[in-house]
Amino acid sequence: MKLLKELKHAFVMVRRNMRGYCLLSVTIVLSFTLLLGYMVYTDSGNYNKYKEHFAQNRSLVFAVHPTDEYIDRLLLEKASEIPNTTYQLNYRIGGFNLKIPNISLETGEEVYSFGSPYIFSIPARVPAVYTWSNDNDRFEALEITWLDGKEHLDINLNDDEIIVDEQLYRAVSEWNHNKLHCVMTSNLDREYALDKNYTVVGTIPSEGTLTLNTGQGVAEGTAFVNAEYYTPTFLMSGTSVNPALFPKLDCWSYIVFVSDQPELVAQLVNSMNTGARAVGTYEAQDKANRVMKTENRTKALICGAMLIILGINLYSCFANALNERRFEIGVKRALGASAWSIVRQFLYESLCVMALNILISVALVADIFIVYKFIYERTPNQFGQYFKWTIYISPYSVAMFAVCTLTLTVVFSLIFAYSSTQVRIADQLKAE
Repeated sequence: MKLLKELKHAFVMVRRNMRGYCLLSVTIVLSFTLLLGYMVYTDSGNYNKYKEHFAQNRSLVFAVHPTDEYIDRLLLEKASEIPNTTYQLNYRIGGFNLKIPNISLETGEEVYSFGSPYIFSIPARVPAVYTWSNDNDRFEALEITWLDGKEHLDINLNDDEIIVDEQLYRAVSEWNHNKLHCVMTSNLDREYALDKNYTVVGTIPSEGTLTLNTGQGVAEGTAFVNAEYYTPTFLMSGTSVNPALFPKLDCWSYIVFVSDQPELVAQLVNSMNTGARAVGTYEAQDKANRVMKTENRTKALICGAMLIILGINLYSCFANALNERRFEIGVKRALGASAWSIVRQFLYESLCVMALNILISVALVADIFIVYKFIYERTPNQFGQYFKWTIYISPYSVAMFAVCTLTLTVVFSLIFAYSSTQVRIADQLKAE
């Protein structure tokens, strides 16, 4: 009860000395706002840059090389010697030319060619299919939308089932009850290699935008997919498209290892001199951790520098506030107030001011990012393409900000309170 009474009195005194405390608060609010804003900005940048890396399984390692049955067999045999290591062998086949018969445009033109597709040949019952991302220098799992609307725990395609990219599906398959007639010829010998009807069971995101160019001259009356901006992509079962049947085509082996020791698997693959290159998600995660560790040290140095600078300013501001109230202190002491009661009063006042300033700083930073979100949601997609961020602050930054603010609050509140007891009563009363 006594504590509440003293806190209430401290709020009253803060309000009576509003001018002095407002001047003090300007420095505190600006410093804390800049510090917290910097932390949120750097943490958000790292989070958005590396969140997809950390979302992946650290135990994944990928070996990529031009398909060679001997190399595939050698890699799998050696990797199987590492405890708790499993694998999945996929193939990416290129070099076909895709035709889909009986497809024509509204203008009457027949679509002659859909270009050269990427075909992923996958074994039965795999959890995911991965593809290489040059932009991010990492593998990404293909996101599959199943046309039956159900959730599938794994991918298990029959010989007559196929998964195609979204744009091809919208352009062709959905017009024909999800049936797709594919005729694929080799670009090398022009012999028909595949001529089969498939049932489309799912879609994956498209690479580029499907656009058609009208043929001219001898090709007049036909249309071609502009391969510069679009590449058809298929997922097929390994028994439907076996790379061994097309030895002259561009075929790459994608071996996905899952291991409790991903570093050891990657070291094995890279040391075998087979032309295979190992890429592990652990590498990207370790790199991200090193970058964030360096930035954490930088943030700690900035916090330290700000503690010193703000400490000097706070000491000066508290001293000025104390000078304006020396007569008040002298009167209270003359009326019998103890030194400890004066200490408590000024301690509670400074704690109230510092706590309020911290809350104002947090509110200002939050408002800045709320405004950012408001602008982003109401701007064209072009803005969102370059500035779409998830706002994030790490536990490390929260702890650092808390330590910084609490240290300044406690230390300078105590200094302020102690200084109040050093006022010479007789000198202050005599001066008045």
